[in-house]
Amino acid sequence: MGRFKREAWEVRRLAVCRRWFLWPMVTTGIGIAAGPTPAYEHRASGPGGPDAARPDRPVRPTPSPAARWSPEHLDRTTLPALLAEAGLQPPSGFKALVVRVHREPDGPKYTFYDFSGTSQDRDDWWPASTVKVFAAVAALERLREWGFTPRATVTFHDPSGDVTRPVEWLVRQAITHSDNAAFDLLVEVVGGDEMNRWLRERRFRDTVLLRGYSRRHVDPASKHGILSVSAPITVQEAGRLPRRLPARKGRIRDGCRDLGNCTTLWDLCDCLRRVMLHDRLPDRERLDLGPEEVDLLRSALGGPRERGLGVVRGLRAAFAPREVTCFHKPGFALNWFSDHVFLAVGDPAFPEAEWVVAMAARGGRNALDEAARVVGRVLATGRLRSTPALPGPAGEGPASGQSGRSGRPPHPDRNPRPRRSPAGPRGPRS
Repeated sequence: MGRFKREAWEVRRLAVCRRWFLWPMVTTGIGIAAGPTPAYEHRASGPGGPDAARPDRPVRPTPSPAARWSPEHLDRTTLPALLAEAGLQPPSGFKALVVRVHREPDGPKYTFYDFSGTSQDRDDWWPASTVKVFAAVAALERLREWGFTPRATVTFHDPSGDVTRPVEWLVRQAITHSDNAAFDLLVEVVGGDEMNRWLRERRFRDTVLLRGYSRRHVDPASKHGILSVSAPITVQEAGRLPRRLPARKGRIRDGCRDLGNCTTLWDLCDCLRRVMLHDRLPDRERLDLGPEEVDLLRSALGGPRERGLGVVRGLRAAFAPREVTCFHKPGFALNWFSDHVFLAVGDPAFPEAEWVVAMAARGGRNALDEAARVVGRVLATGRLRSTPALPGPAGEGPASGQSGRSGRPPHPDRNPRPRRSPAGPRGPRS
């Protein structure tokens, strides 16, 4: 009987231990599978949130799992809290989206950090020249569909006389030098209505392009430059039959106020990452581009610029002395400055980290300078790393102002979309 008594006593002791271990979890609503209670949970909805204003409680971002490209995975609270902790006073109308790229065997995955839901804004800001990347990609896709390469030339049969331009020249002028006439001509290759259909087909669903920037064609009612009219064109390339298209006039006039151009930081980043990560993307996410078209776009995005470098300089300075490669397209008009940047840290062939960063604010060409420096410090110090960076050689080189390898909670400052057209005959240019 002694042995049975001892076994019964052991059973009672284990039952008491289980009660003492599980009771705190039951009373606090925590399950065993949920893991330990986080020491700090950030609940601020923006830079003015209750926790963001308390320096004694530093932000400890909850790691977000890497996921496929989808707005369903946006983290809208961590980025504003970290920027507030770093002392940033957001410029007027500030918007931002930061995406970390994770290399995975089955294709890239991403972690998304949104500034208070602003990556989805489309109607309260002016994207200016940032949208020129869409036109370049669409024109290259259309020409490739017709059997032409970037070495082709396009002749626009205007009433005042023929204008012939090489395709490669148009792409570089529109993206690197931000030439407004080149942008309008690229859209004419595609066609105004066809351009907007292409945007929907490629899942850039919040982007609509109606406004021409060089005033090649003007809407008689609004007096704005428009993209719906295309002159007759002829496409030619050595060894290929020429292709002639008649004059076209589109009918789409809706989707963006005042016959303007609308987009979101989300769509801008999506287009940029599909160009820069083309070789690594699954087929369903790829643009219909060949190696020659991809190389041209990357070269144009990474080419040297004379202006529009505020965001790139701020990001690069934060990572110094590490080598940083930037590919970007800025825009400025109506006092709005914006930029979207693909950032590779370290050796471009084996980067230790890759990011896609987009920002916009009102206040002139320098409106984002300080924000870019603060965002860069947040990235460089690893505050947004939800998983360890992949191993890779970290090159060192001097920071440079040049791009390329040269060295939805309510937002606190929402403003109505500008209603007037870009000042001056040439419209926006960055």
